[in-house]
Amino acid sequence: MPAQSKQFTGTLELKADRDNFYPFIVFIESFISETGINAEDKNKILLVAEEILVNIISYAYKEQPGTIKTEILCEENLITMRFIDGGVPFNALEAPHPDTSLPLEERGIGGYGILIVKTIMDSIGYKYSGGKNHLTITKNFSHSLNSSVN
Repeated sequence: MPAQSKQFTGTLELKADRDNFYPFIVFIESFISETGINAEDKNKILLVAEEILVNIISYAYKEQPGTIKTEILCEENLITMRFIDGGVPFNALEAPHPDTSLPLEERGIGGYGILIVKTIMDSIGYKYSGGKNHLTITKNFSHSLNSSVN
C-alpha cells in the first residue's frame, strides 16, 4: 500500500505592524518544520518570508493601518505561501532589477529583496483582486529532504 502523503495548511491574519512580525515567522516556521525539509532550505524560505513581510509592513499601508493574511500549504514536496494585503497595489515582479554588477558604493537602494525571493523560490505569482495584493510563492523541496541516519 502506498504511503499517505502529509499535508499541512494554515492561515494567519494579523495587523500589518512590526509587533506582529515575529508571530508571522513562528507561524510559517511551524508549518515548514513539519515537512522534513533540511535546515539550509528552511532558513532560505524563512528569509524569503521575512523579506515579503517586512516590505508589506513597511510600505503597503500609507494612510490607514491594515492587515496581512498569510496562507500556507505544505504538501508532498511542495510549499506554497500566499501573502495578501489591502495596501497600495504593488506588483514587485514588475519592479526593475538592481544592477548587481556595480560596485557596492554605486548601487542604489531597493529591489534586492525581490531579487532574493526570485532567486530562492521556484515560482512567484502576483495578482491584484478584490482590492487586495496577492503574492504567491512556491518551493519544491523534494531534493532537500532530511535523510534519517540509522
